[in-house]
Amino acid sequence: MAATRIPGARAVFVGRDKELLRLEQALEDIAVAVLYGTAGVGKSALAAAVAERWGAPVARYTAADEPLAVLLDDVRRQLARGPVAEAASDIERVRDVAARLDELGGMLIVDDLHRLPVVVRAALLGELGNQLSVGRLVATSRERMPLRTRDAERFEMRLGELDVAGSHALWSALDRLHGAVPGFTQARLRTRGNPLFLRRAHAGDLGDDDPLSRAVRDLHADERLLAGALALTTQALPAATLVQLSPDGTGALRRLVTCMIIDLDGAGAALLHDLFREVILSSLSRDERASLHGALARVLITAQLEPVSTAREVCRHLAAGENWPELGAYLLRQAPELIRRGAVGELVRGLDQIPRTHRTAIVELARARALARLLQLHTAHDELRRLLEAELEPRFEIQLAFTQVALLTADLATAERVAREVLAVPQLPGPVLMRAQFVFAAVRAHRGAGDEAREFLASALARIDERFHQGYLTLCVALTYWLDGLDAECEAPMRRAQSLLADIPATFRTAILAPSFFTAVLARLGRFEEAAEVVARTESIAREGQDLRMRAEISSMRAMLLYERGEHAAALRLLEPVADAYERGGYTLGTLWARAWIGRILLQLGRRRRGLVLLDRTHRQAEELGVASVLRVIAVARAEDPLVLLEHAATATMPSIAALLAAARGETLHARSLLASGSAHPLSRVLARLCDATLARVEGDHADAGAHVERALVAAAEADIDADFVPSVVATIGTLRVVTPSGCRLAPAHALHLPANVAMLDGRTHELHARGKVVSFRRRVAARRLLYAVASRPGATVINEQLARRCWDAEYNPLVHDNVIRVGVRRLRLLLAGTGIDVEHDGEGYRLCAPHGWCYVEPA
Repeated sequence: MAATRIPGARAVFVGRDKELLRLEQALEDIAVAVLYGTAGVGKSALAAAVAERWGAPVARYTAADEPLAVLLDDVRRQLARGPVAEAASDIERVRDVAARLDELGGMLIVDDLHRLPVVVRAALLGELGNQLSVGRLVATSRERMPLRTRDAERFEMRLGELDVAGSHALWSALDRLHGAVPGFTQARLRTRGNPLFLRRAHAGDLGDDDPLSRAVRDLHADERLLAGALALTTQALPAATLVQLSPDGTGALRRLVTCMIIDLDGAGAALLHDLFREVILSSLSRDERASLHGALARVLITAQLEPVSTAREVCRHLAAGENWPELGAYLLRQAPELIRRGAVGELVRGLDQIPRTHRTAIVELARARALARLLQLHTAHDELRRLLEAELEPRFEIQLAFTQVALLTADLATAERVAREVLAVPQLPGPVLMRAQFVFAAVRAHRGAGDEAREFLASALARIDERFHQGYLTLCVALTYWLDGLDAECEAPMRRAQSLLADIPATFRTAILAPSFFTAVLARLGRFEEAAEVVARTESIAREGQDLRMRAEISSMRAMLLYERGEHAAALRLLEPVADAYERGGYTLGTLWARAWIGRILLQLGRRRRGLVLLDRTHRQAEELGVASVLRVIAVARAEDPLVLLEHAATATMPSIAALLAAARGETLHARSLLASGSAHPLSRVLARLCDATLARVEGDHADAGAHVERALVAAAEADIDADFVPSVVATIGTLRVVTPSGCRLAPAHALHLPANVAMLDGRTHELHARGKVVSFRRRVAARRLLYAVASRPGATVINEQLARRCWDAEYNPLVHDNVIRVGVRRLRLLLAGTGIDVEHDGEGYRLCAPHGWCYVEPA
């Protein structure tokens, strides 16, 4: 892979030792430095010199009339030395550049900062500068940059002319390089130590008030050609590339270097100072410019340079010459490489240079597909619809692209209709037929007709023998099972598809989309290691050259793995920006899917208010658009709501929920064992506290139960769980303690179901219902306290010490309590006569005797 060429220091750079030392010392502590001064004083040369001694990677950008995104993406590629992922915004680009510079300890040099718009300067000196800690930014400018309050702290150096000693050192270096030339003193006075003009003086340009213009006028034709080409290009050109423009390119370049119009840096790149650039450009005629643009485009197309910036430069030259057919053909050839390198935005910018009246249908189609990759789906949808209505060729390709975009925008009815139209055409080319079959089956599955989609695919598979076609459709079979939530059925066709597609060049569906749902399936089946391997393999295939949709799909894939591993909060952090990106880009199907999963996760994190609102909104939109696949995800999300699981005990799968239900049934050992196997995420910790509270409540320890509830409330607040979540769980589990001969349990008041014709002591109403009789204890406080004390311990003996504490909240004193207890029990027996319930004394204390099926509901 050809790396980006970073211009190095000039071959002759002397006389700036003090400035170089000051700059290096400043950069030890300060992240941003700005060198400013008049033209020709050597700002860029000084920046290149400090970069050459930096000892870490350096990126360099010379300001041009390009958007901030172009500048930042060029820098990102230089630092990565290869492809980078397409960024969603300039903010994301700035953060990425800062992170890369800090990670590498690298340096970014921006030449001619004054040529950039104010907003771009602000992004560099403010946003980027403030984020740097280890990395460094060095900018050069002819103007002093105003310091704003939000700018990063920076070191500024005004670079002036060379002093006498520095001027003499430069003159001596030029003598050694080009031969001794007299007249230093006069040259020093005339140039006042400006390095550029001192160089010109050494080359003999002292006899004119405008030596630069005279030097340009004296150029021979081939020299003028090379100098003009260098003036027109914005990219640093290697000398080997530049000399291809002229039959005498090598000789012309040597003469230009000798007369110091062009300089060569240490990396072999040809440099032209801005002052010469301005003079040369003003001297070129319209025809000369057009000819040079064409010649530059031709040599750059074959040059072994960084592909993305080279493609941009070629496009600029072809557009300048209004060579629209060649520009379109070039971009179509370059499209796969630009896409592979994550430079889809560059592809769109290049295509946009072609006026609409000069775009062919194939160019328009390529542009629409690129827009879809950038998640500009509404625009892509409209463009493809326009092409479709114009009935342009290649019609099948346009139709297929439109159906795919219509599917992504959840325009399912239109996508199905157009796919049916394509499938109705006899003798379709194999690739067209295959893609049409895939889209049609996927649309039918999303609309809830998964069985019909699989029948269609089975019929299609029976008629084809080609391996790739079979693998592609088998992949679609797996997809339909996944959309229907049939994870187990999905695995077999998925593995068959993988086998059929092995050793076949990857496409977006086979390399990204297929692993996405396969990861979800494996994770759902609990095979986390294998799922993680699929994610890692997919990320390796994609590397950094990802468009926005690819990035979002890979993030979704990793989120599914995290979710199934119980890392819900981490999965949420990945999915929320995915949903935002999908919504901004018009990817309606992806937006609905991501929102449904976000709602599902929010419910399981205890953030029910937001989760339910999001699910309700997503449900309405999915129902309106007829996206049954999303409605299924929403239904699953609602069924897994912790409160719903508590209400429907048979469906509880979370260990903490199951433990809470077991605790409410009084199954202490089972509840404890379930808690031991539960996860450590915040909601589980809150539910574990509530499980402890429930067990304490079942055992009749109200004080301990209250303490555990308080701890649960604190844990919920720390985890950003809804404030009403804990009270809702408590209410769902129930606050009624129900005592039966077999033990104790909790029940909610609205769901207290008791067998008919059982004896029941109801502490809520202070009434006993037994054998058709109702005995009221509302006004018999002492009697009911004794009855409740023995009723709360079914089958156990309650000794006098316990009765004293329960009935009178006092320490037992035989002289005080024995007679009171005997009298109270005697009166209680009289009240219980005829009910089949009695209180017996067994020598150690008192015990309740009750018929089978009897129960006692404690006061709330």
